[in-house]
Amino acid sequence: MTTRTYNVRLKFVRKTTAEWAAETTVLLAGEPGIEVLADGTEKEKLGNGVDLWSNLPYKTAVGISYFHNQPTPSNMWTMAHNLGFTPSVELFDTGSCEVEGSVVHPSNNVCIAYFTIPIAGFARLN
Repeated sequence: MTTRTYNVRLKFVRKTTAEWAAETTVLLAGEPGIEVLADGTEKEKLGNGVDLWSNLPYKTAVGISYFHNQPTPSNMWTMAHNLGFTPSVELFDTGSCEVEGSVVHPSNNVCIAYFTIPIAGFARLN
């Protein structure tokens, strides 16, 4: 059996509440969609390949999560998540491509991501 490695980019569908309300989008089974609320927080739904966005339930995690928006490029993102524990952290640029950074947790309510170059984007903490 031959093993092949493919470089791929994943882009999550991210729209405002108003944009989703105007959509007749059907997300593929397991495809995530993110609703950006007016206050900058986000809620997520997972597609089932059948139902419209408006008919899908919001994703509920076993735990709690936090989304951090970093609109201005920076070498350091300070994320005051107030989750009360040290979460796993996923970092993405503005094109929804996952990026690597060095993440430290100075407390159970704050984490900091360091990058070699200034980056704008968002983070998902679980």
